[in-house]
Amino acid sequence: MSFPRRLTLTVLLIVVVPVLAIVIFFFPLSSESRTGKADARLAGALTPTLNQYESNLSAARSAARRVANDPQLGSAFPLGSSPGLDRRVEQLALALGLTRLEVDSAGTMIARFSSGQPVASVELQITGTGGTQGTLVVSTTDAAEFANSVNRTTGLPFVVSTGGTTIATGAEGASSLDLSGTGSRTEDVDLPSGDYRARVVTLPDASEQVRAALLGPRDSGFSGGQALVAGILVGLLLLAAALIVPLVRGLRQQHERTEEEAITDELTGLSNHRRFRQILSKEVERAKRFDRPLSVVMLDLDDFKAINDTYGHLQGDRVLREVGEILRSESREVDEPARYGGEEFAIALPETRIDGAMEVGERIRRRLDAVRLPIDDRGEIAIRASVGVAGSPDQPPDVVSLIKAADQALYTAKQQGKNRTAMAARRRVREPVSP
Repeated sequence: MSFPRRLTLTVLLIVVVPVLAIVIFFFPLSSESRTGKADARLAGALTPTLNQYESNLSAARSAARRVANDPQLGSAFPLGSSPGLDRRVEQLALALGLTRLEVDSAGTMIARFSSGQPVASVELQITGTGGTQGTLVVSTTDAAEFANSVNRTTGLPFVVSTGGTTIATGAEGASSLDLSGTGSRTEDVDLPSGDYRARVVTLPDASEQVRAALLGPRDSGFSGGQALVAGILVGLLLLAAALIVPLVRGLRQQHERTEEEAITDELTGLSNHRRFRQILSKEVERAKRFDRPLSVVMLDLDDFKAINDTYGHLQGDRVLREVGEILRSESREVDEPARYGGEEFAIALPETRIDGAMEVGERIRRRLDAVRLPIDDRGEIAIRASVGVAGSPDQPPDVVSLIKAADQALYTAKQQGKNRTAMAARRRVREPVSP
């Protein structure tokens, strides 16, 4: 596996796997888990709602006792329905802040006051002047105000219905909810304002059936503790990413530098021996597959040891760098110039027959021969090189055969006087090209 792939896999293991673990932990996939959390939230919100309703009932009972003790109502009550009784009932309701006050005698309502849509009503038995028995129905709570109060307390929409009619809604389209029945139930409902989990209950109203529904989200979301943990984990992941990104970039750059150093000659900047053999092997396979020409030029500096001995190794390195520059400038983009070893160089020439390779080799030799490197007050250094060429169609496309034939041609050039270019041949020896 290549280094970039190994690095990518490592990053995935370090970052992506923990992220997936967090997602799985904080976002359970089962519908049962989501429903259970939603129901638990509704159950928790129902308790303060019922407590608040009970508090409203208690306020209504206290108001009912004050109404029952009113002497004017007591004296007017036995007379039955009358304008005077209606006026007294309204006066009492307004004075005590009631939303509902009804007076009943022997099953017949004889006076009534109502403001808005009252809920949390209580009944109280009263005895009028002369021992006449009756009933008071009292409420201090308006349905809409109660629904808004529940919403502020629980953060959930609240719906109230009496007699099968919705009288207070906390969400768009909630008036279409079917709140009929007598027991409690929990169900999913779809409204124009969203999808909800609904908890439907009966409120303990004394005068009529009051049904209500708390509407909560189907997915319960994070609890406070979960949100805190999630925030910490996300922060740690962001910090890890901030540290990993430059680390990964640095590792990749280091790897690229290491790879470059492994295939590049440090002194000349050309490909090294290893890289040259790799490229030549690929070009040989391509030449075989597509029946294309391929040639190799081998070059060895003449009397290079004398340069080192006379001028020192620093000047010898200078000569090698100059040779590298000339080889690079004389090569096409598809060619592969290399420092083959020591003072020996090589060039792979794809799509080039041996005649063309001879021209390249001779052109390079002539350019080298024209170089004069000044050496302070000690004169100048001349560069001489012997060149050997092998390739199509005289040599088969084979790495070993091409290098061996070019090296033999190079040896021939050395034997025949150096500073010249020689061509390798299978059956006949060709005369080297004179300088």
